[in-house]
Amino acid sequence: MFTQADLVAGVRAGEGAGKGPRLSVWRYDQDDFTSRESEQAIRIYMARKPDCDGALQFWLAALRSEDWSPSGAEAGTCAPMSRSEFATLIRSHAEQLKRPVPSEILDPSRFVAGMAMYTDWDEIGLVADLGDSWLAYFWETTA
Repeated sequence: MFTQADLVAGVRAGEGAGKGPRLSVWRYDQDDFTSRESEQAIRIYMARKPDCDGALQFWLAALRSEDWSPSGAEAGTCAPMSRSEFATLIRSHAEQLKRPVPSEILDPSRFVAGMAMYTDWDEIGLVADLGDSWLAYFWETTA
């Protein structure tokens, strides 16, 4: 998909700073979880591959939608993930939602590759190649 060096170079070059891909967005705030006190939020972004110049442009467009900081973006680890690791991380948070995430996100037949960009105790950022589209998944808690 892309390396950490590609990520840093893309951020510094302002890659995709112009018109980015059209993003489909699903947002879940604390009221969408079974326990409001968990103070969790999930945001999911998808874009069709023909609308993007590649995974890096898509990831940076998703980060811009998240009010990203360049230094935070450059810290992405770009750690490869298996289909199982990707699905397990998403399910571990999505199972607490009152309404499910879109089914295509966890469809194992669509998963081609995935990367963990950050996996801290209070926030997670993932990017995946789903064959015909790109996916960015963000989870956070302020609890």
